[in-house]
Amino acid sequence: MEQKRDKGVWKTFSGTDKVESLLKELQGWFTGWCINSYSAAYLHLLAGDICVYFTEIENEFIYPRISVGIEKNGTVRCIGLETLQKIEESMKPILEDYLTYLGVFDKERYKLKYGVAKKF
Repeated sequence: MEQKRDKGVWKTFSGTDKVESLLKELQGWFTGWCINSYSAAYLHLLAGDICVYFTEIENEFIYPRISVGIEKNGTVRCIGLETLQKIEESMKPILEDYLTYLGVFDKERYKLKYGVAKKF
């Protein structure tokens, strides 16, 4: 599934058969994300879906900026490119809109802190 949002594209990777596709999309980008390794990507995709937000470089949506892991048990993990994998300030509205669109984020009950959607 591909969905355009603002200046980027969300791509969803579902199922362990998408490990190679995910790794290919992330190849060459030093994100620091554990899903850059085959075994971690496999385990995360076994647990649920991974959605990655790619922004544009030279007319191609290739630069991974946000990763959202949505596990089958309802856990949502969001990581970005800032120190400690925090979400960049400019990406927070895009992430909140996407999580709201997916129905896994309620702005009244949750807020983004340290790149992870936490209940407060």
